[in-house]
Parts: sequence; C-alpha cells; structure tokens
Amino acid sequence: MGLAGDWFCVSPKHEAFWRFLVPLEAVMAGTGDKVKGKTNEVVGKLTGDKSRQLKGKAQQVKGSVKNAVGAEKEEAEREATEKEETDRDADRSSDRP
Repeated sequence: MGLAGDWFCVSPKHEAFWRFLVPLEAVMAGTGDKVKGKTNEVVGKLTGDKSRQLKGKAQQVKGSVKNAVGAEKEEAEREATEKEETDRDADRSSDRP
C-alpha cells in the first residue's frame, strides 16, 4: 500500500491522512519523468539538439501516462474496497436474527 503501512494507521485521523496521501502517490508516479522530460526539452532547445528535445517530449508523455494509469488504478482499488466493505456489511446484517 505504498507509504501507508498498516502499522502506522493508529487513529482515524491518521487513516484519513493516508487515504489522501496514497492516491496522491499513485497519481504522481510519473512526475519525475515529466520533470526530466521538460529539462531535456529545454536543454535541447537551448543547444539546438532536436533529438534531445524529442526525447524530452517523449519523457513528458511517459510521465503523463504513468500519472493517468496510477489514478485509474487507485480509483479501481478504492471502488473494489468499498464494494467489499458494502458486501461485508450486508452479510453481517443478514446474519442477525
């Protein structure tokens, strides 16, 4: 679960914080690629190196794709967890006499 180890969530306040931070981690997975790409693009422009410019643009696209995939993955995991919790609650209420 990324940064949010089960050992750390000791209170509801901490749990809410980690539930916010973990999706942020997933969404920002490609930020490093985007920064490297922008750097390469700018250096390529300054030096007249078209190859480096194109490499930089490709790195930025790669970073954007990583961010989008991370966001979708996190959303799917969150929906699956919510469904499991809903199903578990439904099972508990149906077990009551």
